[in-house]
Amino acid sequence: MLAGCLISQNPVKYLADSVEESARSYFSSDANKLYDALEDKGSIEITLSSLPDALVGSMIDAKDIKLKFYYGNEKTAFEFAAQIDGKNYDLTATSSEKEIAFKTSLLDSAYGINLKNAKKNLKNNDYLSGLVNEMLGEDGEDKISVDDLIDTIRNGYNSAEQLKKFAESYEEKLKDIVNKVCDIKKSSEKGGAVVSFSVKAEDITDVLKQLYGEFKKDKKLRSFIEENLGEIIKASDMKIDDLYGLTDEQLQSYADEAVEDFKGYRLEGEVHISSKKIVRSAAIAVKDPNGDAIANVDIQLEGNVKSASVTYNGETYSVSYEIKEDTKKDYKAVLNVTRKIGNTTTTTELGNISYNRENSAYTVVIYADDTPVEIKGTLEVSSSKATFTVTSVLAEGQEVFNGKLSVILNAKDSMPSSIGKYTDILTMKEDDFNALAEKLQNLVPSIELEPDYGYDYGYDYDF
Repeated sequence: MLAGCLISQNPVKYLADSVEESARSYFSSDANKLYDALEDKGSIEITLSSLPDALVGSMIDAKDIKLKFYYGNEKTAFEFAAQIDGKNYDLTATSSEKEIAFKTSLLDSAYGINLKNAKKNLKNNDYLSGLVNEMLGEDGEDKISVDDLIDTIRNGYNSAEQLKKFAESYEEKLKDIVNKVCDIKKSSEKGGAVVSFSVKAEDITDVLKQLYGEFKKDKKLRSFIEENLGEIIKASDMKIDDLYGLTDEQLQSYADEAVEDFKGYRLEGEVHISSKKIVRSAAIAVKDPNGDAIANVDIQLEGNVKSASVTYNGETYSVSYEIKEDTKKDYKAVLNVTRKIGNTTTTTELGNISYNRENSAYTVVIYADDTPVEIKGTLEVSSSKATFTVTSVLAEGQEVFNGKLSVILNAKDSMPSSIGKYTDILTMKEDDFNALAEKLQNLVPSIELEPDYGYDYGYDYDF
């Protein structure tokens, strides 16, 4: 009964849902919950104990480096901290519909822009308004105005959620159109379903035409584009009507041109899916106008060996991921690539991974030109936070990194508090900017652009 319900679904939607569900099946329940939670808000933090000597040599001595980005609730924030050549540097920046601001302990004031008062402040600042107008270009009907630029920045904070809804809507429209235009069928088989397809290159032109038709009659999307992107489009020597004014003949011409070299070619295949909507295998062929297969793709995802192979011009290349051990304590797997030409088959190990689920420690070995690179660290994942660290990197047995690199994804992190009182940049005069520029120049660390190996490179940098 369940299989019958599944088969009644739109074949394209069913296939897309199965691919998504298959991807989620390779991760733990906590990892999927974290992915869903991070969609709307959270933070990404990167910390590095020191820059590896193998990377920068003696150019710069940087330690305790931290980069952190927050997002959510139509706000963003950024934090930076580091010790460079023995001196501590820091920066915090926040942005919202109301304001953009930043501060650092190295300056005696925070700075920012009050977006609500931006039009008035800029209008009353002859020095800045002159610079901005000069940057925006010559006067004329296609020139973007300062007011429109500020409105575009402010609208950006409110449009993200609406843009997401439009994207989701058009994803569904595309699935419906592809299902209607292309030869795609689904049928039941033991333990699940099979989706078969035969798609001509010319089908793409029909899909594009119908999708454009949906776009043209979507009044809500047009209103959104006009409100949020209208002035930017105008400044690029285009008009909103240019996006909507293509005739059927013009669209057909563009679409035909896009597939001109592939007319008569066809993509055929079958995808086998379990009753739990997990892709088990797929076989795909590219056929020329005579119906002969010029390339074949085979994907096998069941069991402990997952593989994908491509056959072209009598040669077959395949990549396999073999799970050697998968217990409550340990996980081990190997990644191989195989090349087959005639009766000769060559298999090469690309790398392997071992992970201890009890202490969260992992070891990854990657082979680059037969040279082993060993990476060690930890990986911890919960439904609200993931922490990935690298604590050691060895190349041919030689240590090239022994510090600590951490990447943290946190779905429950709190946005930093507001910057507070700040100097509004749009109220500053020319002398104020010159004084600020001088302060910033004195703060920038001196970086030797080439490691000093006692060699005269024959050029100088003069800033």
